[in-house]
Amino acid sequence: MKIFEGRGEDTLSPEERRLVEGSRTVFRELDKVLKAIGLYGLEHQGTTRFRAVFRQAVMSTIAGSEDGMNLAVGPYEFTLHDIAVYQNPNPDKNFIYRFFQDGIRTLHIEPGVSDDELDALVDVLLTNWEDPALFEDDAVTLLWSKNFEHITYEVMESFQDAAPADADLKDYTVTGVMERVKEAGGPSGTVNVVGQGRSAPAGADGRAPEAFGSGSMPGGGRGVVDLSAAGVSPEEVDAFVESPFAMDEHEFLVLKRIVETAGDATLEKFVEILFRVALVDDGEALERVTSTIERIVGLLLMSDRVDDLRRVLGKLRALTGPEGELLFENLQTISTLFACIGNADFVDRVILGLETATAERAPVYLYLLRLLEPQSAIHIARAAGRLSPGEKRNAVFDYLAEIIGGSIREVGRLLQNCNAPHAHDLIRILRSIDHPDVVSAINAALQNHDAAVRLEALSNLPADRLNAYLPQLLNASKDRAKIIRNKALHMLARLATPQVHLHLMQRVREKDFIQVELDEKRRFFAAIALTGDPSEYFLGLLDERSFFSRRDDEDHRACAAMGLALRMSAAALPLFEREMKRKLQSDQVREACAWALQHVRQNKEERTRQLYEIFFRGVLSGVAS
Repeated sequence: MKIFEGRGEDTLSPEERRLVEGSRTVFRELDKVLKAIGLYGLEHQGTTRFRAVFRQAVMSTIAGSEDGMNLAVGPYEFTLHDIAVYQNPNPDKNFIYRFFQDGIRTLHIEPGVSDDELDALVDVLLTNWEDPALFEDDAVTLLWSKNFEHITYEVMESFQDAAPADADLKDYTVTGVMERVKEAGGPSGTVNVVGQGRSAPAGADGRAPEAFGSGSMPGGGRGVVDLSAAGVSPEEVDAFVESPFAMDEHEFLVLKRIVETAGDATLEKFVEILFRVALVDDGEALERVTSTIERIVGLLLMSDRVDDLRRVLGKLRALTGPEGELLFENLQTISTLFACIGNADFVDRVILGLETATAERAPVYLYLLRLLEPQSAIHIARAAGRLSPGEKRNAVFDYLAEIIGGSIREVGRLLQNCNAPHAHDLIRILRSIDHPDVVSAINAALQNHDAAVRLEALSNLPADRLNAYLPQLLNASKDRAKIIRNKALHMLARLATPQVHLHLMQRVREKDFIQVELDEKRRFFAAIALTGDPSEYFLGLLDERSFFSRRDDEDHRACAAMGLALRMSAAALPLFEREMKRKLQSDQVREACAWALQHVRQNKEERTRQLYEIFFRGVLSGVAS
């Protein structure tokens, strides 16, 4: 499952977003159809009406689309453009799970689909798989039997249930094996091998196409596969070394039966035996044991047997040595096993289960997360952002804070693209950590497209360590969002260094600074006044008056008067009084000079209050009438 990974909705094009929203509407209407059939039966007029609404939702969604609805099928969800559009985490009475179990990996509703085809598709989804008459049928067979013209599907050519979503499929397909042969035992990548199925008339023998590429001949004999197109040389075949821990279809089915039929104690003992094998044998055995245990974990999760999984993994964690003794070899093997178990797929499934769990069941899922190694922190950090706000989400992030130490940089990278609530929880954890990698996390947050995330990153910088974040603050003072620039200016004003002062002086001299609004100009000039001595520059601006002055020039003169008052400049007092007496004077300069004259006469407490009014509101408060 990849519910918690992949593209975010903010990366979709307008057309992709329309298709995603339309598909969600389609499945909401489909749910209504299924409920209506359950309540009223197939022939009721209410059911007929809901079917019509469902068909109309499909037509509206695919209208104008060249590709239609091209859905990817996962164990518990349909996705479109890597975004979940329909979910059902319960394997019971779940057609998504049935499709996935039968090897279907995509379902494509093409433009031009007819009402009859959509009704036939609904009929397939309504199939009661407990009916003995369907013992030899699967979802692929039923789809094929409907003779669809505008509904297509893709079926895995080889048995894939044994492999998790991110598994190395080369251990399971002919094409994959050939790739490994050509690589001569080198690192294997992922080969997605699927066979596209389109309902069509039966072949010459009248039979439906095979759901899986089994490679078998009629009568049970093994077929001869033509490899002439694979381009494999005899030397490459000689160099090929089979993976010592590959599990074929038969082995996986045996394992699946063991997991499904074994009692709690038997299953725990089986895992303990596997662990002992890993301890006493060589590295290849450890790889095979790890692969087997991962598959056991996957089977238990897929069948929602989380209590059994809790006991099995708890037993595995407890195998540290005889009678509680801690043996290094045991601890090392346990760590290796749990580092593999706690992959992204496992964490995603546990988080999904936690999201839907009741308050009484939630501790079981939290316990599963706590069993994992710290290396799983990045997967937990990514997946936890999908949890709804509340106690369960808080508990996961609190645990993340305990194990994040070695993954700060990786977790920090999430801040570049995550949403504001997710960033809030991650920053809450990171702000209490004194580590160089936190700086890179702040950098990532300041590159987030959401101004709320960038603002939270700035707001949580430690006040006593602002110097460490000086480059970030200087960049933030030029941020595209005004609220970020204002926050950065307030923080830079606390750093009275030549570098900060020079940076701000250069900014107000740039040509495009005239486009900045007056309240923000005030903040810039106030920060300049607090980080160095710009008196000479400010005096020159205030004294530089022309009959043809532009409003932008007058803004600068007004801000210069304000800055001189903040510097308590005695040399500026005659200028303030002179500007106040001019008959032809701009309102902003007159207001600033009046404010300056009263400001220099105030006590320190009032001057501080007025300074905060400039930074937080951009206004001159306490102006004399």
